[in-house]
Parts: sequence; C-alpha cells; structure tokens
Amino acid sequence: MPRDLPLGNGTLLLNFDKSYNLRDIYWPHVGQELHTAGDISHTGVWVDSQFAWLDAPAWQREMVYEQETLVTRVALSHPALQLQLVFHDCVDFARAIFMRQVEVYNHADQAREVRLFFHYDWHILDAADGNTVFYDPVSKSLVAYKQWAYFLMNGQVQVGDAESAQVGISSWATGIKEFRGAQGTWRDAEDGELGRNPIAQGWVDGTLALHLPGVPAGGSAIAYHWLAAGSHLPEVVELDRLVRERGPESFLVRTRNYWHRWANKQDQDFADLAPELVGGRAMVPWSRTRLITLATPKSQMISSTSVIACSPKLGICCINTILTAPGAVAGKPGLMRMGSPHCPFKRMKRPW
Repeated sequence: MPRDLPLGNGTLLLNFDKSYNLRDIYWPHVGQELHTAGDISHTGVWVDSQFAWLDAPAWQREMVYEQETLVTRVALSHPALQLQLVFHDCVDFARAIFMRQVEVYNHADQAREVRLFFHYDWHILDAADGNTVFYDPVSKSLVAYKQWAYFLMNGQVQVGDAESAQVGISSWATGIKEFRGAQGTWRDAEDGELGRNPIAQGWVDGTLALHLPGVPAGGSAIAYHWLAAGSHLPEVVELDRLVRERGPESFLVRTRNYWHRWANKQDQDFADLAPELVGGRAMVPWSRTRLITLATPKSQMISSTSVIACSPKLGICCINTILTAPGAVAGKPGLMRMGSPHCPFKRMKRPW
C-alpha cells in the first residue's frame, strides 16, 4: 500500500496515507519491526457537540512538505464545522521522537472549545496480542509497551501566549479492540468524551485527547502532540522530559533547519536557468526534487546496518554500498533502480 507522507530518521519511521491517516510506525529497524500492522490510527476533532475524523470526505485538505524539509504542512478545512486545522509533523533528525504541531483556527463568530483526539492501533512487535497501554499520572501521558518496545504519548495545549501552555494530555481511553466485535477506543471519542480506563492488556489500543478551551472567535490556538520510542520505560520518560524542558517547538525548528541545510549542502551552478525553475513554488524547484529523491529515501534507510529501504513511487532502492551498488563510492549510500541485476529485492514479490 503506497504511503503519501513518510517521516523518518533511520530508526523511527512513520507513514501517512492519502487521507492523512497514520498507518505505519517502524522502530528501531526501518522495514522490520512494525508496531501498527498498517492499520489506521485515527485523528479526529470535536467542536460544538459535533465530531469528525480527519479522513472524512467533508474535509478539504492539502498535504505537502514544507519547502526543502521533511516537515509536513497539512491544511484541513471543514466548512460545516467552521474550523481549519494546520498540521506540521516531523520525526526528530537524531532522536526517536515524532512531533506534531496543530494550529486550530476558529472561523465561527463565538469562542468555542475544540478537542483533538489521537488514536493508536497497537500491534507492538508485529502482533496484536500481549500489548499493554496505561495512563501514567506522573507525566500525564499514555504509555504502550510489550517486551522491549515502549511508546510514550503526550501533548501540550496553548490558548493565548506561551505562558498559558499546559503540558499533559487532557483525557484518555484504553481498551480492547479486534476481539468479540470491539472496534477500539477510537469509537469512544465520537461523543467528545473518553472513558479514562487506566490500563488495558491484550488486544488493545489507546486514544488521547487534548482540549483547547475558549478558542476565540476568528482566532487560533496551538496544540502539540508527541510520541517517544525507546527500549525501556526510563528511556521514553527521559525523552518526554527533554521535550518538556526544551519545548516541543524546538524539535520542529531543529529538524526543519537540519533538512534545509542537508538539501542545500552543495552549491549548484544553474547557469542561465530561470530563478523560478530553481527555487520558486510555481514549478518544482531543484532543491525540492533533490529532497524528494534523496532525502526521503535517506530517512527510510536503516541507520545502523547495511540495508535498505524501497520507494515504490520513485521506483528505487536505497542501499549502503557494502552491497556494492554499481558506480557507488565505498562507504557512502547509493541508489539503484528496483529490479536491476544488483537490486536486493530483485526476486521478491512487491507488496504494492
């Protein structure tokens, strides 16, 4: 199944589909341990006693990367709800942290409370059974784990200036899914309230809420949601502490700066090409093309080994040159056409 917006750093990879559903969470080896089975992890919003999932057809959506970065800009408008949401998502370039910023714009003529819901359909270590999801009152977060894989989910809301920011999820639900007809806790969100069951084990999922009270008429508010991955509980708690200490915005800024510098690490001589062909938004700029064809596969490579990630849209494999890609420089990553004689996937059936 193709994915429209991949975000990764070589150890943590998340993929969104064409409807802006989160589908895949790979960690710590890209292409190996998949913790969601490719199922939908839903995102939704509640306002004025009305609820909408972000994949509903009523949304008008634009899904792109920011120019020269692997930070997304996803703008969603819902005329009936008089609401616009602008998401900026990234995976930190160095740490196993997935960060989401949500700008909420209230187009109604009165102040309203807006509630954001983030659901995770866990199949940790490639299996739905044996999972645990619990609420941690100390960090005010949800934690999901099995064996050596831990995921901490937290957030922050801000209505007004930065001093009004409040860290911690507003509400949560943990429960059974895919068993005896149970669909999961995401259904619990559709009335705007979550059950706050403190722990669930087995075939389970989890949903968290971030409440933005009193978003002013014609005004906006900001929410952040982050997911930290680690091999034990103290590791993800430490990553959560780091986000709290530095502020979630700093992780977007530093990742944005990293990819911008990566995309422009070499000066290019474009001779007499028109400026709009090189850097304008009207046509595909060179730096954007380079980012898509090189940085996106780079983010999907396994950072600690010699192998591989494939992009069905681009039709290429990315490999470490220990596999001897023709024409590659020893010790540096290389690209090869899928299906070529040297492609490691030549004899594998494509899943897409």
